[in-house]
Amino acid sequence: MTATDEQLYTDLPDELAHLLATAPVTEKKLLELDIAWTGLTGVQARMAELLRVFVITWDPLERLGARPEGFATLNVDADGSEIVVYVPVWSMVEAARTQRTTVLAVLAAMAGPLIVCAAARVVDAAGESSKPSRQDTRGRRADDAGDLLARRAAGAALGSPTVGVVSAGWEDIGLGAITDIVQHTFGPVDLDRSPVELAPVALRHAGCPACAGRRFGFPADLSEAQATMCPTHQAKAHTVIRSRLARATASNPDGWRAIVDASARIDLPHLPNGLATQLADAADGMFVVPDPAQLAERASLVVQAASWFPGRAHDFAVALARISMQLFRPHGLAATGLVN
Repeated sequence: MTATDEQLYTDLPDELAHLLATAPVTEKKLLELDIAWTGLTGVQARMAELLRVFVITWDPLERLGARPEGFATLNVDADGSEIVVYVPVWSMVEAARTQRTTVLAVLAAMAGPLIVCAAARVVDAAGESSKPSRQDTRGRRADDAGDLLARRAAGAALGSPTVGVVSAGWEDIGLGAITDIVQHTFGPVDLDRSPVELAPVALRHAGCPACAGRRFGFPADLSEAQATMCPTHQAKAHTVIRSRLARATASNPDGWRAIVDASARIDLPHLPNGLATQLADAADGMFVVPDPAQLAERASLVVQAASWFPGRAHDFAVALARISMQLFRPHGLAATGLVN
């Protein structure tokens, strides 16, 4: 790192600074952070309890042009609600460099407004005396939090937070994160991921996990367990999978297609540091000849992207989406349980 790069992390704990500075950008990973402000009271304190912040090394919608610096969503389930924000590591670093500030300041500027604005919404809806809890955001659209990221100045009054690491280190990006990020752009997708417990049958079969009363996570766990089930429970599992996926498709076709596409690419190589987004409109050059400056910029981006794949022409082609995704279907959708 250069001296300037080192200054980006000066106000972070050493462990976190190291994790961010050495982010595994060629892998699809996320790192959950603990961001806390001192002195919060009332509704703001309650909203802060709902906040979850993740730094990510891959944007599931990287092939769309003009992606934002971060993504936020409100998740509602049987246990209540959470406010989730995802920050691409390259956007975070670039923002800190451009603004001549630190990574901590960038994180605070993204997370702080979520606390302030979410608290204001709760007060407007029910009054502070309602003692807001994890249920206060129940019933809102899952993409309601997205616009809050645009109100960067709203969190200034909270001051500078402390930041730590929640997870043990960088962890794999999964279906939950993909769904959150897709919902930020396309709105809610009604994908029921609650655990599945299949009804008992009259005659139990030894070795069938469903006959043994096991509950299954959805979709991957249930899909993977099907092969070891008795014929009756295999059919029941098939019905659950098909009905839930059909409901997800009907609720938001564009959003569901985006989730399926991203899930299909979860184990494939990708262009790091948001390069795919910068090259998202390169195919337009087939129909509209870009001016010399645009052409030079694209060529520079391709060279930069290729430098991440020395001696790996096939992986580079996959990352550039030059090879049909259908070739990788068995390793994509089936592996995540999104198809059966």
